[in-house]
Amino acid sequence: SSTDYTTLPFNSVFASNGSSLTLQSDGGVKVGAGVKAVRINAQYYHYTGTTGQKGCQIVRNSQVISRGLTQNVPQYTVLEKTAQYVNVTEGDVIYFQILGAKNDVIKAYQHSTYMCVEVVA
Repeated sequence: SSTDYTTLPFNSVFASNGSSLTLQSDGGVKVGAGVKAVRINAQYYHYTGTTGQKGCQIVRNSQVISRGLTQNVPQYTVLEKTAQYVNVTEGDVIYFQILGAKNDVIKAYQHSTYMCVEVVA
């Protein structure tokens, strides 16, 4: 279809304290030993492309844990999603996915497109 959820392929770590979370080659963040819960905040910058319905979701492995849809989104808009407290186990992988048309342009500016995963337990 012309609109599908796509995993954002994060490829760098902006800040890290410890080794209990690791960035995977597919853009996901893998949970290490001893982590029981995380808080996640993610956003992306819809730069150009189509206008209309856009969305984003946070996924643990293949399960959607938080999703949001917004209607009539114009170009040059930041969309975000938060999951306050997510139970996890070692080996889980957290992904940030977006919904939009295949020709939408997402800008990877450091302060406008990111996913923050914080260990809280």
